[in-house]
Amino acid sequence: MVVKTGGGYGGDTDRYLDLRVDDHQDPVNKLSRLVEMHHLFFGSAVASDMITIDEQIATELQFLLKGQGYDVVDAIGVWNEASKQAFWSFVGKENLEERWSIDGNTDSIDLVVLEYLRQKFNLKNLN
Repeated sequence: MVVKTGGGYGGDTDRYLDLRVDDHQDPVNKLSRLVEMHHLFFGSAVASDMITIDEQIATELQFLLKGQGYDVVDAIGVWNEASKQAFWSFVGKENLEERWSIDGNTDSIDLVVLEYLRQKFNLKNLN
């Protein structure tokens, strides 16, 4: 367990991390993976990790959205309002709201999130 003032989700508690892996076959590696996932889902995007959603990344994300059943306008490669709204719904489903928000800079994406999505959904890196 790791505590820090206001460290819990939304700052409501001091419990920053509370993980148990003592029954796992490979506890050190499992703990490492859980800490990595914690930082992904509860961490914030760092300015230096933000990249512009260009035509190639837009295409990649739109294929992901279409594959997950989200309605994306046929303007593949154009990061338009319909794509942003669909991505915002997707971000909520994937619990990535701390890293991308419809109220923030919707023309950028956190490299950490992009790499996570590429791995999880086996996306082709079009860059």
